Amino acid sequence: MNIPEYARHEIHTQPGGYVGYEFAGVVYYFSTMSFYRGRNDQNELYTAGAAGIPAPDDGKVEQLLDLGCGIGQLTIALKERFPTALVTGLDVGAPMLTFAHKLAVHWGVDVNFIQALAEDTGFADNSCDLVTANIVFHEVPISVTEKIVAEALRILRPGGIFYVKDFYTNKKQTRFERYMSYSDHVYNNERWSQEFKYSDFVEIVKSCGFQLRNGGEHLQFLCEYIFEKPSL
Repeated sequence: MNIPEYARHEIHTQPGGYVGYEFAGVVYYFSTMSFYRGRNDQNELYTAGAAGIPAPDDGKVEQLLDLGCGIGQLTIALKERFPTALVTGLDVGAPMLTFAHKLAVHWGVDVNFIQALAEDTGFADNSCDLVTANIVFHEVPISVTEKIVAEALRILRPGGIFYVKDFYTNKKQTRFERYMSYSDHVYNNERWSQEFKYSDFVEIVKSCGFQLRNGGEHLQFLCEYIFEKPSL
């Protein structure tokens, strides 16, 4: 696969980033398990997060796509949340997907994983009932954000839900918050996070054609957004 330049860097100071080291998924898994300090040993945090993701108003969820799925923890939880749906996790990093597959087999959850770009999924028009993007957009340039949002709109069916969780954007920050944000950007190799945080993400998504159903819900330092593709 032709990996775009924006994805070729050592994100989170992880050697090789998510695409350039064979054991990137293993490194990511054990690094984050240390960060969670025992709170996610059985995928509890992602299971709880998936439980709060709404279905479309008609309740129909037959096909679900998790963009930028990484090692698949949310993807697996989404399959458990919507057991009859065809659930697919998509990511640019093959090493991440390899470990995602291992986790799914370990937990006995029947999900699919594909290596592709979130801005070019290959899914058919109007084919998905639910598309999710969990802490993805601050990892890509704004120019790519716009393409990903447009792709999500294309593949969602009318009335489908686009669920996003990510950092705050367009938010007035204290000097300390600005310092911590910039420090994370520099020392944690969050290359695109400043560009994202100082954008107006909601307006970007709405300008692509989505309707905001619920947005800006506070989840510690993250925000939760629920967008809907307008019905015909």
